[in-house]
Amino acid sequence: MGEGHAAVASAMNGNGESSPTTAKSAVGRQVDLDLPRTFPGNARVELCLPALRRVLLAFAAHAPEVGYCQSMNFIAALLLVATVLADDGEFHEEEDDESERRRRRESNGNDNSKANSSKRKPFPQPPRAPTPREEETAFWLLVALADDSSSSSISVPAGGGAANDKKKSTRGGGGVGGIGGSSSPASSSSAHPHLPLAGSILPPGMYGRDLKGCRVELGALARLLRPRQPRLAKHVFDALSCDASLLATEWFLCLFATSLPAETTARLWDSLFVEGNKVLHRAALALLKRHSKSLLAAGNAGSAMRAARDGAAGEHDAEGLLGTCFDGVGSLPMSRIEHARKEAGKEVEREVAGRAARRAAGVGGGGRG
Repeated sequence: MGEGHAAVASAMNGNGESSPTTAKSAVGRQVDLDLPRTFPGNARVELCLPALRRVLLAFAAHAPEVGYCQSMNFIAALLLVATVLADDGEFHEEEDDESERRRRRESNGNDNSKANSSKRKPFPQPPRAPTPREEETAFWLLVALADDSSSSSISVPAGGGAANDKKKSTRGGGGVGGIGGSSSPASSSSAHPHLPLAGSILPPGMYGRDLKGCRVELGALARLLRPRQPRLAKHVFDALSCDASLLATEWFLCLFATSLPAETTARLWDSLFVEGNKVLHRAALALLKRHSKSLLAAGNAGSAMRAARDGAAGEHDAEGLLGTCFDGVGSLPMSRIEHARKEAGKEVEREVAGRAARRAAGVGGGGRG
């Protein structure tokens, strides 16, 4: 049993039920409330729900400083579905077609090549529940994304979190984090080809108390948008008083999993695992740019929110969105993102201090979902 699956199994007892120390906690109760809300009606996700429960409880036990935050259920569910599809060969179909054509050209269509073709699995495979190994894969991918505890020892694919902005997209096969591709961060059939890294792919504090990390990212997004699309920023942020948190909180917390079509999300996550968290800002800026016309036509904050939501939901052209992310947004070096984060962080600290003062005076409160 691998270390990752041992962590998943540690949240279970011999009967396959969550251990009392985890299941009866506030975390366990919240996870149980969120499971039926996770992509309801999706047959593949429904078969993953028992595994999803185990992975979320195991992550909370593995990273108690982070614990469980609503929105993680959507991320882990998509990771589980992706690992199942990868093992079933779903993400290899186009690659296999091209490889088959190349083999036939090289062999002049000999019988061996045709025989190999007949052994390929039919598409699509019927939905099924994840195997223990696939649960382990999803668990470690979630750890790589969200466990920002300083004592954590995690693995990410070579090149993950790269600081340099090379203006290139990960436009190869449609897996998640390269699952099913040659750069898979968590292969289901071999040792993990990872580089060790302390920390997480996502920015620190993304799921922390009061969601401070997420609030910093939203503030940074607003600062990155203004010089790129000043007319849009002035209209949405100033005229409509619709700040970035109203448009992009769900984008960042759920990593676009509940906003973009699933296939587009999977392609975007490939880039996230390979190039790091700057992809979140590239994707958000790309969506705002691609749907700027409807956002500029909005007459109030509610209309702007609907325009952003509907625009993201209609992004079935993954290649087009990735093209805007990496070619249409322009240069976005990490130094610029870090400067925007630093300025946004100061503002968040002022807000936190003000909230603490009000709490001390008996007014207001705070927390995370």
